[in-house]
Amino acid sequence: MKIFLDANIILDLIDLDRKEHKNSKKMVAKLLQNGDELFTSCDIFTTIYHVASKRVDYDELIALLEKILVFVQIISIDTSMIQASITLSKKYHHKDLEDVLQYICAKSSGCEMIYTNDKGFFSPGIELLC
Repeated sequence: MKIFLDANIILDLIDLDRKEHKNSKKMVAKLLQNGDELFTSCDIFTTIYHVASKRVDYDELIALLEKILVFVQIISIDTSMIQASITLSKKYHHKDLEDVLQYICAKSSGCEMIYTNDKGFFSPGIELLC
């Protein structure tokens, strides 16, 4: 199965002090053991660096990001994906454009599930794992 990881899940893997660290780590390990393919976007990857760099030492953070690249495929974002996100946000009056963009990334990569801690994540037609 192809599964998209939201930013909060990857941050949980990196920051040991986050509330869901242990649960997210166990779930990602289970998904990998099942042979699932894990994805995230280039946008999330840079956001993770920005947020985690405030709490995690630079060298440790870079090493962790390199480890994540071993088991998570990065989805590039292009103009058409951004436009599709804007269109969907307007259509559904969904005010979290970032969530809609991540949904578009997941959909464009054929992801069948989105793993997030955000129960309100925009995901019509893609199952949420919360």
